[in-house]
Amino acid sequence: MKTAFLFLLGVTCFGCRLGDEILPTAEIETIEPARPGTDSIRDALDRAHHAYGAGDHRKMIEELGTVLADPEADDAARANAIELVDAALVDSKGKLDSGFELPAGITWMRLLFQQADRDGTPAYLAMLNGGLEPGVEIDEIRFVRERDGKVLASRKSQLGYFESGKEKDQPFFYIHTTDARSPMGAGAYRIEWTFADGRSGSSRVVVPTLKLADLPRIIEPARGDASGDQPTIRWQPPSWITEKPFGRVLVEVRRESYAPRVGQRWATWSEDSELTQIKVGDGGEPPGAHLDAGESYSAAVQYQWRIQYGDLQLGSVARAQREITVGSR
Repeated sequence: MKTAFLFLLGVTCFGCRLGDEILPTAEIETIEPARPGTDSIRDALDRAHHAYGAGDHRKMIEELGTVLADPEADDAARANAIELVDAALVDSKGKLDSGFELPAGITWMRLLFQQADRDGTPAYLAMLNGGLEPGVEIDEIRFVRERDGKVLASRKSQLGYFESGKEKDQPFFYIHTTDARSPMGAGAYRIEWTFADGRSGSSRVVVPTLKLADLPRIIEPARGDASGDQPTIRWQPPSWITEKPFGRVLVEVRRESYAPRVGQRWATWSEDSELTQIKVGDGGEPPGAHLDAGESYSAAVQYQWRIQYGDLQLGSVARAQREITVGSR
């Protein structure tokens, strides 16, 4: 099995409240290696610091992955390893060289971590999707937390949700973890894949401490209010979009479903960071959509933050959902 190392912008994104913002440069210069309890962990951490000082981020990530994957690493060692990843990210202005290359058979790959507010209830997901070359099929794909070996998502074990198919005539795959009530946390994770023809591989993911301060907040329709069949959805954007790069804004209405593509009644994407309201059916897919009278739906507003590391698209999703009911005619 071929193994590649990659660096991931974080599980602790999108307001996960697991730490401060990325360390400023003044703090980066004062980072010193922790003194963990075992020689192998201490040596790997020392090598990571030497690699960081030499500007060799690929070697640094490799050594830090060893530390963070080791169940014997103590809290001091783990915290120092994450601080070093954070420091390197600041140094590289968000373009840290991960050394990640797409495996043959996959045309693109994206790993996102989502924090959602579902009518006041927090929920967290890790989501992995990608494009496939014609004729390539996914036999198994897993997402694993390395420090304890816990499998968080698996097609064959039916952990989380998996689907594959075509979008605009291009084959794709998608998998996400089951809902969690707290963030998965910074550390070492692994993506493992096996194709139907027997080819396989894996990539280690070193997740730093990154934080988006807040989520979007849906203002209208108000909670509990009945709406028309083409309601206007109005929201307050998250504060960080003025400071951090973001991809696209998604506004959608769906019948509640665990599967991301099932039950969607209307959706639209926008590149406009100043967008704060839109009427269902104004553009989007399908244009002119109407909701059914007397039915309940989930309205959602979602912001993405994506950064490219090597061939991998890395990012986070901040999402707000609210149940709405369409009034009877």
